[in-house]
Amino acid sequence: MRMMTPGLSVAARRSTRPASPLTQRWNVPAVDYRLVANFYDSLVQFDEDVPFFVQEVAAVGGPVLELMAGTGRLSIPLVEAGARLTCVDSSPDMLGVLRRKLQDRGLTAEIVEADVRTMDLARRFDLAILPFNSFSELVSVSDQLQALRSVHQALHETGRFTCTLHNPVVRLRTIDGEWHSVEPAPLPSGEGGVGLRYRLDFDPETRTVTGTQVFETFGCKGEQTAEHPQHVRFSLPSYSEFLERAHSSGLSVITIYGNYDRAPYREEDSPYIIAELAPRAGGPRKGASA
Repeated sequence: MRMMTPGLSVAARRSTRPASPLTQRWNVPAVDYRLVANFYDSLVQFDEDVPFFVQEVAAVGGPVLELMAGTGRLSIPLVEAGARLTCVDSSPDMLGVLRRKLQDRGLTAEIVEADVRTMDLARRFDLAILPFNSFSELVSVSDQLQALRSVHQALHETGRFTCTLHNPVVRLRTIDGEWHSVEPAPLPSGEGGVGLRYRLDFDPETRTVTGTQVFETFGCKGEQTAEHPQHVRFSLPSYSEFLERAHSSGLSVITIYGNYDRAPYREEDSPYIIAELAPRAGGPRKGASA
């Protein structure tokens, strides 16, 4: 499962406009991942979480599970840092890009095409991570609970799960129903570029964001060559809602950070909810090999 509102692009981070929706990923029924795979690495240049997750991986030493791994924005630096990594994603096109990156760099990771809600992995892990605010891709409460229970089953009894989310209080300040744009970035081929326009609205009753993103491709001379509109849908669960769902899925909170510098979470101004969780003793488990 993947979404295209992952980390901010370089252009978006330098812009004075509201933050782009490129801070998490897209909902499965709403996106053509064949298209996303072609553009993803051009638009998504976010790397502020890399040192944080390298430290997380170094602290465990054992096998690590990366959920919604996509094209390997985070996977590659983790493997380069020595992680024994298993990468899970439901998009074969995104994983195809990841495979090529690994091969080009002479790196190795296990790649599994699976839905985080229903994955049934052959072993358990010391650490599972769900980076880039991608929990929001799980729009319904039932999807969120199913995914959390699936992660619980994938962990060793002493394992940990690091899950990142938008802080909805802060994220909603950038959702105004107006059109915004991200500056074009070069395509990986070097032939032309791709930009993005987007408009988002929030439904407080369902805590769901919906809208439209339009990829715009450009030729080598800057002429527009095509537009590719895509629907967007993602959730913004509150801090208390997420903790309640984690608890009901057999996971206990160890620590909550508000940013990748490990600052404490503050609802009024922390950009993220970074939850470190662990399986609760006595929780139900299916059999799995180490």
